[in-house]
Amino acid sequence: MSLPLRLLLALPTALALPFISAPANLHWLHWVAFLPLFAALEGLSLRRGLLLAYAMGWVANLVIFWWLIETVQRFSSLPWVAALAVHLLATTAFSLSYGLFGVMPWLRQRLGSWWMLAMPVVVVAGEQAFPVLFPYYQGVSQYRQPAMFQLASVLGVVGLSFLVVLVNAVLYETALRLRARRRPPLAALGATAALIAANLGFGAWRHAAVEAELAQAPELRVSILQQAVTMEQRLRESPWEGFFEWTRLTAAVADQAPDLVVWPEGAISFNPNEERRFSTLRKKSLSRLAEKLQEVGGMELAGMPPELASLQGENPLVLAALADHSVRTLFEAFAREGGYDLLVGGGTIEENPDPQPGQPEYIAHNSLYVFDELGTIEARYDKMVPLPFGEYIPLSDTFPFLKEIVQGPGDFKAGTAPVFFEVATAAGQTLRYTTPICYEAILQPTMRRLAGGGAPETTADFFVNITNDAWFGDTASPHQHAMLTAVQTVQVGRPMLRIAYTGISWIVEPHGDIRFETRPFTEAALVAPLRVRRYETLYSRGGWLFGWANVAGAIGFFAWGRRRVSPST
Repeated sequence: MSLPLRLLLALPTALALPFISAPANLHWLHWVAFLPLFAALEGLSLRRGLLLAYAMGWVANLVIFWWLIETVQRFSSLPWVAALAVHLLATTAFSLSYGLFGVMPWLRQRLGSWWMLAMPVVVVAGEQAFPVLFPYYQGVSQYRQPAMFQLASVLGVVGLSFLVVLVNAVLYETALRLRARRRPPLAALGATAALIAANLGFGAWRHAAVEAELAQAPELRVSILQQAVTMEQRLRESPWEGFFEWTRLTAAVADQAPDLVVWPEGAISFNPNEERRFSTLRKKSLSRLAEKLQEVGGMELAGMPPELASLQGENPLVLAALADHSVRTLFEAFAREGGYDLLVGGGTIEENPDPQPGQPEYIAHNSLYVFDELGTIEARYDKMVPLPFGEYIPLSDTFPFLKEIVQGPGDFKAGTAPVFFEVATAAGQTLRYTTPICYEAILQPTMRRLAGGGAPETTADFFVNITNDAWFGDTASPHQHAMLTAVQTVQVGRPMLRIAYTGISWIVEPHGDIRFETRPFTEAALVAPLRVRRYETLYSRGGWLFGWANVAGAIGFFAWGRRRVSPST
């Protein structure tokens, strides 16, 4: 078979993978998606097999992550052509792990029937060991199938990856033997069917057990606030436009007695703990601020200080009252007058206490602040894993000229530790939570760290994930980003409240059920019950090592294959 024909034969696999991913979520297709690729690989040498599989993965990733072009343009000063070049380079790098599918004919030739087991081991090893900016696992396709996905609480999402590839391998071997009029691999078929049945049985049991416990769990009333605004529009507006939009949405839910109100990442572009009074603003800026204050009537419902909320007269009266406040005192008043805890996503800029030669005089963090119901700042959390090329330029400290070439990304410094916040339900139960910012919620080591453990004061009962996915536009990315956060709830056994600037916002429960899901770029203002119960999953207790066990297994299979004489199949 010629190479062009093989490429054409592998194309259905490449084109199926984007539809298996969010937002299409054709999860059922994944169980047979690799059969065309396996057929295209049949009989190839190891080198050509690796290249063909890599080409298939390259095409799949080119489509799956097409949104990267828009994102690069919004984050930086690069034109479309340059953003396309960045996407092509990223696709070229991050598709390397797909090349591991190309070992299929070599494994089948060297290991005989054992290749069906070796194939998923090798693929999972690649998922575990290969570094990627946006960690995407084959098994994540099953995240909306509760009975199937509970395996993630034991072995992690790579356990599902293992099953998906195993089923494809066994079905392909069965097809080959039937075509050759040989006996099908009955032992492999039986073992695989038993694994799937056992997993579905376990999943149904665990889902039902967790659901029964959640029905009796403490409930925290949380806000789900979301704006219908593009990033381009927000960047054109004054920072105060967004501030008062979040205030208006908060006002819309204040009479529903929330326990926790959350403003997402990037909700404000200034320090929430800013102490300077508004009287220091230029008169023009202060006047515009006062006009916005008058435009969003009913702000007293959100906890606006009474002296401001009651002013309905001339602008100078509003100016006079506003001038006595700072950003911090406004947030303090929101929480105190509203009677809720208020979480606000915003930046932090501090003086560098000891700047070295060539270092900036100020240090910036991507932060969030929590104001308790008494109006005091409970604590601040700084994002521990800044986003490369979005929040900093890798190697720019060593090569400062990179900041001149790629303009747009920030220069944020990483936080050093999780912060555990407390909030009380209406019934008086105290709950603890941690706050992954943006893509921290898809990073498995970071989420295990944020889950905490040991002492009660350093153990999270739930997560609050804030993000600004407006940067990705109306693409597949907000769906894929949200999909990968949902995985973590099952893996580490904590519910998650996800609040995204423009969506997708939702609540995900410890057994993976998704509730109160919003659509991207639609306005939302509601209060929802978050059922809080934490679980110490087998994954958290060591099941996360399954991926590394597959790395060791893959090395073992390759060593075995190199020493074996090719058996008949």
